[in-house]
Amino acid sequence: MTQPSECAHTPMSPLVGIVVTTRNEARNISACLTSIRDQTYGPIEVVVVDNNSTDGTQALVEPFACTLITAGPERSAQRNTGFRALHGVDIVGYLDADMVLGPAVVQAVVQAIAVDVGAVYVDERIQGHTSFAKARRFERSFYTGSPVDCVRFVASSALDAAGDFDERLTGPEDWDFDRRVRAVTTTSVVTCPHWLDESCWLRCPAVDGRRASSGCSLIHHNEGESSLLRYARKKAYYSAGMTRYIQKWGKSDPIVRAQFSPVNRMLGIFLRRGQWRRVLQHPFLFCAVLATRLTVGLTFLTARGRSENGSTGGEKVAPPAVENSRRARS
Repeated sequence: MTQPSECAHTPMSPLVGIVVTTRNEARNISACLTSIRDQTYGPIEVVVVDNNSTDGTQALVEPFACTLITAGPERSAQRNTGFRALHGVDIVGYLDADMVLGPAVVQAVVQAIAVDVGAVYVDERIQGHTSFAKARRFERSFYTGSPVDCVRFVASSALDAAGDFDERLTGPEDWDFDRRVRAVTTTSVVTCPHWLDESCWLRCPAVDGRRASSGCSLIHHNEGESSLLRYARKKAYYSAGMTRYIQKWGKSDPIVRAQFSPVNRMLGIFLRRGQWRRVLQHPFLFCAVLATRLTVGLTFLTARGRSENGSTGGEKVAPPAVENSRRARS
């Protein structure tokens, strides 16, 4: 998906590849692909990996200039399939279909990686109008670059060194990928100066009734008008993957402890780097976040307990051989 106005791929204009994973995302996929097409930067190659959608998602992808692949069974395998379909790219990114890029995201990513950075986090803004969506938006605003976030764009050389997604993991595959990337390269954060308010928006029906202004470098995540119960159920589905992740890296691993510690997840992340000031400014939102974290934590522990009945005792699992992507992109 290369902007027609842009020149061909040259050393001065790195080729960016973006993999988008879908499953029954007819509601979101057009907005996602439109946001990639409308980036201020090009060239961009796009691969959509659809997990056998039945709602017409694939038909909505076809008008866009991108590669469409049908593959599953989960996001890790889909992303790896997409990585292998990219050829000659210098920077690799991955999105879920319910994400929309602000128009300046890719340009900001390219600029960051040009200054000897191997991977980039991008600030993410949760969309929605319900009280729960507002609490999720507030919660997510504390996560960028923390142990519960994940790099969104990676230089191809760093991806080759780190390896692809662990296909045994569903849910924490992002955390696993992030820590392997961070082990081989340096990281940076792409943000928008107005990301905590509404000043980076113009009216447009594309995303939550609005559209980001041309200078916006956020990822806008349309989780839908979800509820706490629905969100907790989704996290419960990930419990088996979380257990495998803990077994892979060990309970005593400092990153695992930061990701699963109730104290850190309910207090530490929100108080680091002077962010406690925002907590004091929005006490009711913070209370809603605490209620969310408590509910998710209890749901996870309950689901994990059920899944471990009859297990082999939770011994540490040796990290699998993670396939190197260099073959597929050469």
